[in-house]
Amino acid sequence: MKISENFFSSSFRCNFSFASKLEPHPVFTSVTSFAPATVANLGPGFDFLGCAVDDIGNSVTVTIDPDVQPSRISIAEITGVDNSSKKLSKNPLWNCAAISVMKMLNIRSVGLSLSMKSGLGSSAASAAAAVAVNEIFGGKLQESDLVVAGLEAEAKVSGYHADNIAPAIMGGGIRDVIGIGKAVSSDKMVEPLRAPLIPGMEAVKKAAMEAGACGCTISGAGPSVVVVTNDEEKGWEIGEKMVEAFMERGKLIHNHPPLGFATSETPLKKE
Repeated sequence: MKISENFFSSSFRCNFSFASKLEPHPVFTSVTSFAPATVANLGPGFDFLGCAVDDIGNSVTVTIDPDVQPSRISIAEITGVDNSSKKLSKNPLWNCAAISVMKMLNIRSVGLSLSMKSGLGSSAASAAAAVAVNEIFGGKLQESDLVVAGLEAEAKVSGYHADNIAPAIMGGGIRDVIGIGKAVSSDKMVEPLRAPLIPGMEAVKKAAMEAGACGCTISGAGPSVVVVTNDEEKGWEIGEKMVEAFMERGKLIHNHPPLGFATSETPLKKE
């Protein structure tokens, strides 16, 4: 996995820049949005540094639904590539990013239903839902408001921090890839405690650095591992060396190639 430029350092408190007194009318009957999966923590950036990943993520379709009680949300469907999506809760309180957006917009007269595709990252689902609800009512909220809405969902599962939701919605860039690589590899607090829980982590990190990575650390809470590189082709080569180390030293089974790349061009898409 390559991380080149799409890092976002975040610090948000629950202060809405938009608080609607007048209820906006829907401008669409249905909106589908896609948000990229994210990599968070990144060594010493624990709980405040993250990046978005190309191609993989989560899609949410939000629809005006007359069968749903006004001001409420119903999760109508969750689909995925395997049976894992059937285990996900349809309780809308667990996707309260959309609920928070409705409250910010003061929506009282219509109800919404959500159909989502399970993917990599609950933060991506929250981001996609927040954007879709906002767009249905004309895009009244700012990006920072949508991040705050997503934080409400994050707090349900992992605490009040924006290292996943912020890059999924806002993007951003830091040009010094080599500096970032050195920084993520220098964690002396979190990684030493978590690395022993990941089979072969020490060997994987060594293989990545010897193959030319600018940096390597635990991805999020683990057990996945993230590498920083400034060359996409080299990134795939580094990824294969990491897989070999996982198999040889970690005794893990190789099911698929490295998942993807994070770049400064990773957008949050709306349809």
